[in-house]
Amino acid sequence: MTVVQGYEGSLRDGSGNMVGEITGFTLTIEQNTEQHNAFGSAWVTTTATNKSWNVDGTGFHDPNDAYQDNIITDIISGDSKYDIELRVEGDTAGDKKYTGEVVLGNVALEGVADGVIGFSFSGQGNGSTTQGAVT
Repeated sequence: MTVVQGYEGSLRDGSGNMVGEITGFTLTIEQNTEQHNAFGSAWVTTTATNKSWNVDGTGFHDPNDAYQDNIITDIISGDSKYDIELRVEGDTAGDKKYTGEVVLGNVALEGVADGVIGFSFSGQGNGSTTQGAVT
């Protein structure tokens, strides 16, 4: 069984620039379903309908990272659309990646007196996400 070390992943903008100090991300793809049956059938049939996806990212705030700052600026400016690339295996040609446009829902800077300032964001997919390969 092959496993991938978590530190090999990365979160990037649509141009492939790595967003700094990200320590985790979650990509969720949802397939909606509809169950139905007709008279004369005791068994329910399930049909796949539409899909949606979202992404969450967490890490530490780096005020000097332009790509992290772009996420903050996009939501403040009201644009809130951000092209994203999630590399789940690493940076070697052929490794899997997921890309798409998200509409940012929130960005948070989290501070505690005895820690480091945190950074997190979430966004809903705008259209489809695609699975591809690092080139």
